[in-house]
Amino acid sequence: VDFKRVDVVLNLDLPLHTDTYVHRVGRTARGGESGTAISFVSTAEDEQMLTVISADQVARGNIINEHAFDLSQIDGFRYRCQDAYRAVTK
Repeated sequence: VDFKRVDVVLNLDLPLHTDTYVHRVGRTARGGESGTAISFVSTAEDEQMLTVISADQVARGNIINEHAFDLSQIDGFRYRCQDAYRAVTK
């Protein structure tokens, strides 16, 4: 499936391979377009994978910006994400 005009990609779970990450976030760069990828990191495994992904992205000339925030500010969003996650997983 070739998605067109994707402005934002949300990674609710980080992929296990850098190539998969590049494939997902590359959806925002089709046809010379640009966009934003937001990845949620919530486990120690995610943090380790983010380190690998970040190193790969730096090698490709890209930068991953870390945004720390107060988790209580996203409680409503967290509920929606959990609901969406349950809807697409077994």
